[in-house]
This record gives sequence, structure tokens and C-alpha cells, in this order.
Amino acid sequence: MKKLILFSLLSFIIFISVFSSDILINTSYSFTLDATVQTSSGIPSAYDKSQKLNYTGIRISYLIPTEDSKEILYGPYIGFFYNLFDKQTGSYPQLNTDVKDISYSMGLNVVYTSKLFQNINFDVCAYGGVHTDDNFKTYSTEILMSGGFNWEFLFINAGYDIRYYYVNKNNTIAVNSIPITLGVNFKF
Repeated sequence: MKKLILFSLLSFIIFISVFSSDILINTSYSFTLDATVQTSSGIPSAYDKSQKLNYTGIRISYLIPTEDSKEILYGPYIGFFYNLFDKQTGSYPQLNTDVKDISYSMGLNVVYTSKLFQNINFDVCAYGGVHTDDNFKTYSTEILMSGGFNWEFLFINAGYDIRYYYVNKNNTIAVNSIPITLGVNFKF
């Protein structure tokens, strides 16, 4: 087992050192704007559309530059989030009793950066992937677009996020929100 861990760690270090790459770590807080029920057979009337499904968390991305432009980076990401909705009185947790406090996400991240003024850059960041709120029993889509400014390795972004929450095989809840993001970017 130790040999496997050592081999994996050594392979990862070689992989990082061979490719010019970035590790992007960002934390975010997401404010719910509204929720829309998407249904094929009707959703229980207990759902309250004004229910806030806010979350806070962190996304970690391994990014490599595209071949034609060093301004565009892309790569996989993983995320860990704490769900801030009320499990006792909230309508979504009552409809899906498997919802946990911690959720996970994974997918593809693309970042475009353009020089604005001296060391200040403008960036656009896009995430697309899946998230799970019930310990990997179901997966739902998440899409996030944000724009903002970065200075050297620090950045701040705001954007638009849509997450779908699984209720049952016929019903999902689409939640639109505004995430505020602070992060750091490590270059190798």
C-alpha cells in the first residue's frame, strides 16, 4: 500500500513538473435569487419557491494552458460545499430526505485572463459539471459563470450560478444564485 501511495505521489509530481500548470483554489458564498420547479408529473405542494438554498464552499482546479493561447486555461475541478438551507423547515430537504449538510461537485473549469492595467487582470471563469447533495446517490448539473479582477495570485469574482437539485426521478428544482468568490492561483 505504501508503494502505491509513493508511486502515485511521484507520478503526480512528475506530471505537474512536465506541464506548465496552475492550481486554482477559490472559496465562494452563493446567494439564492430564485428557484424554479422543473417537473414531468407534478411536484408536491409542500415546495416553497422562496426557499433559500444558499451554500458556501471551495473549488480546487488543476489548470493547463491551451496550445494556442496562454490566456486560456482549462482543467478538472473538485468542490466541497456546506449547504446552508434549513433541514428542519426547508421544503427541499423535506422532499429529498437524503440531503446532507456537505455536498460535492466535479467537472471542467475554463479560465480566460486578460491584462487590464499593470499587474491587474480581468478574468472570466466558467465551471460546468455535476454536484451531489446525498453522498453520491444522485448527480445534478451545476453551471457557474463569473467575472472579476485578479492581482498577481489573488482574485475576486462575482457571477451567476444555476444548480439543479434532485427531488425524485420526475422532479428537479433549478436554483439561480449569485456567487461571490475569493481565491488564489498557484503557478508551477
